[in-house]
Amino acid sequence: EIITSDWSSDVCSSDLLTPIDTFNDTFGTDLSDDEADTIGGYIQHILGKVPDIGESADLGSWLATVSKANRRQIISLHLRPQESTAEAEEA
Repeated sequence: EIITSDWSSDVCSSDLLTPIDTFNDTFGTDLSDDEADTIGGYIQHILGKVPDIGESADLGSWLATVSKANRRQIISLHLRPQESTAEAEEA
């Protein structure tokens, strides 16, 4: 299940056990599920480690920032939409 915390400020959070396919459908991303089944596992895979609190991962149109973690796993993260390169160049 994906949990949204505050769409009015474009900040939301996701259950770290959300399957990649569900995350892609909800957030309009195209993340691969070849190396991980969940969004939490995907972020750990692309960063190559359990990230520290405050560390971010680029998910294309979204930026995921770890808000809570321990030595073994991410506990929670916040997501913010990112401008695409084309939108940034037009601004």
